[in-house]
Amino acid sequence: MGRLLNEKAADALMERLQEQYDVFAPRLFPGTGCYSDTDVVRYGQISSLSEIVWDKKSEYSFKETLLPISDTVFYFTEDEVKVPDAPRKRRLIFLRSCELCALKRLDGIYLKNGFADSYYERIREQADFVWMCCEESFASCFCASMGTNRPEQYEAFARFTDGKLYLEAEKGLLKELLEECGQDGFGEEASLNAVYPEENQEKIEIPESLPEDMASHELWKEYAGRCIGCGRCNFVCPTCTCFTMQD
Repeated sequence: MGRLLNEKAADALMERLQEQYDVFAPRLFPGTGCYSDTDVVRYGQISSLSEIVWDKKSEYSFKETLLPISDTVFYFTEDEVKVPDAPRKRRLIFLRSCELCALKRLDGIYLKNGFADSYYERIREQADFVWMCCEESFASCFCASMGTNRPEQYEAFARFTDGKLYLEAEKGLLKELLEECGQDGFGEEASLNAVYPEENQEKIEIPESLPEDMASHELWKEYAGRCIGCGRCNFVCPTCTCFTMQD
């Protein structure tokens, strides 16, 4: 069972959430698109659940909620080296299924690749995730073809239906907060199933094997010829881990 929240009830829940969490989700950033006077949807901290964008995909990866675009690794003086303090609050992050599957890959890279990255590990341990159910596939999605249309792990799932937000928590702090809201009369008790696209508009067939010379295919030469080295691909791809360091 979960809770079906109208805008007033969702705002009440958000007040409770912000006592424990910094909440992140895909939201609209007006006037900050790639072209003049255009908007962009990307991940950022929200202060109201009504800010979540459900009908458009984020143009950038959720990755920056865990791995900031720029971050301080340590401070040093003549006598001391100090790692920056960890965030004080937990993080609650709303993700779509494909992004939750990408999170599994990031965990493999940073936590299970010989040794754990301590910076990623400490912020990952303080993060909870809500699966944003997609009622239908977007035009450019290929999650069903890749088997990433339904995630394996999440703390809660959310659906936006008929102008109301449905939240159902599997475990943990979010479940406790939803139960508290129920006792205070916020929203109505309901039971909705998690939904996901079973097919995409664009169907992709995955080959069983690739030729050995695939890396030198003309496709990559043409692609590389358009590259200006801006690094945008690193911010768009949820499983890319390229970064630089400087002091």
